[in-house]
Amino acid sequence: QLAEFGAEDPGYLNTMNDLANALSNQSRHEEAIAIYDEVLATRERVLGPNHRHVLEVLINRGWDYHNNGNYDAAEADVGRAMDLVNEGIDDNGIWRAHALRLQGAVALMRGRFDDAEGMLLEAIELGSKVLLRPHIEIVAASRSLGALYTSQRRLDEAERFFRQSLEETEQIYGQLHQSTIGANVMLAGLQMAREQHTAALARLDEAVAGARVLDDPTLEMDIQFVRFQALEKLERYEEVIEAINATRPTASDFYGADSLQIGVLALTQGNAAFGLGQYQESVDQHEQGLRIFKITVGEGHPVTSRSRLALAKAHKSLGNDDMARPLVEEAIARLTGALSPDHPTVVEAEALLSSLE
Repeated sequence: QLAEFGAEDPGYLNTMNDLANALSNQSRHEEAIAIYDEVLATRERVLGPNHRHVLEVLINRGWDYHNNGNYDAAEADVGRAMDLVNEGIDDNGIWRAHALRLQGAVALMRGRFDDAEGMLLEAIELGSKVLLRPHIEIVAASRSLGALYTSQRRLDEAERFFRQSLEETEQIYGQLHQSTIGANVMLAGLQMAREQHTAALARLDEAVAGARVLDDPTLEMDIQFVRFQALEKLERYEEVIEAINATRPTASDFYGADSLQIGVLALTQGNAAFGLGQYQESVDQHEQGLRIFKITVGEGHPVTSRSRLALAKAHKSLGNDDMARPLVEEAIARLTGALSPDHPTVVEAEALLSSLE
């Protein structure tokens, strides 16, 4: 197409856009972003900056930025996309629903839970009006809302949205599909929040088996990350450390050494080392995790605060109370307002601070 029609041909640009979508679905986000950059620049030049096809690329590229941990860029893209929607380019509300879901997902990763909840609820409400259910857009918004409620310990509400998501995903794709497996992984996360760790591990093992049948190593790796957390909660610490050490080199090559995924591995391995009484190793892992979380999700996100608390506990066990105390104080300051006073993480932080006084 490029040789015959040139780089400004609509058919060529549509094919390039489809290629970027395919790369995105394979988690090859940097490659997808590079192609979206080319498509966006050409469409802006040919069609002008205020066109529906420009809006489409902004949202698609915004998701790749989000999934690659670049939340500033994702927020910039979806902000510009919403400006175009508000200017009237979106005549039926579909693109507003798309943009709201991306805005909500970014706000969730930033720890702006009230904003995220409002955006995701609006995305579901609007999507239910302008899209035929079951629809993957509504399913995805429901999953994000379930994740938000899980983080806030609103577990009954989380389960309602997760089960709705699973039911509709099965209607769309069937049981043996990446999206259906992903919905089951989210339910496993909810089971872990309810401290049903054995049931969660069984669900995750089934998910791993499904990923292997589909021959999807990326999906399997994502599931294994959650599975490691379930093993850690079951106090199978040596198994956790052995599995993470075997996985980390491949994960670093695939996601990047400073990716959110590697931060999660460091947090999980640090907790396992703490459980084995290997406190200096725990400090080393949690320092790495905290550094990565500051880069990827920012200072104010609850996972960054949980990382601070884990590092503080390890320092306290080494007798380094002077190093532990400021970490706990900062975690409490960051958590205030983000989570309710009776949230387990807040309660744990307050108790840890009292033990240091």
